[in-house]
Amino acid sequence: MAQKITRSIKKSEVKNKWLIVDADNVRIGKLCTKVAALLMGKKNVNNTDYLITGAKVIVINASKLTFHESKLINKFYPVHSGYPGGFKKLKFKEIVIKNPEYVIRQGVWGMIPKNKKGRKLMTNLYVFNGVEHKYNAQNPVKV
Repeated sequence: MAQKITRSIKKSEVKNKWLIVDADNVRIGKLCTKVAALLMGKKNVNNTDYLITGAKVIVINASKLTFHESKLINKFYPVHSGYPGGFKKLKFKEIVIKNPEYVIRQGVWGMIPKNKKGRKLMTNLYVFNGVEHKYNAQNPVKV
């Protein structure tokens, strides 16, 4: 009887796709969970713990996200300068207006592993305010 062996995938065999996710009229939690799953490659057949098998994700229309009213009022981001007494609370509503890319990055970062692999996964995330992006040469597929 022949012995069946499961072979591990090599780094050279991984083909990363480019995907576009449109954030127009989408709640932030649903968007971030979808993007985190795409980055980690959870649905891929060849998903492994030691390789990055996920896609490179481009998020467009970041400024058109929708939020629950209570989140806009109650949520804040803690920031510390590193000096004594350097703690500040940045209001979520102000950050959404100034820098909506930051909100998406923080949401996705909260859903991926906090290690070397997670930091590498975050380099595969590209967030843009409008519809225009500079990665048309990679022929991204819309999700």
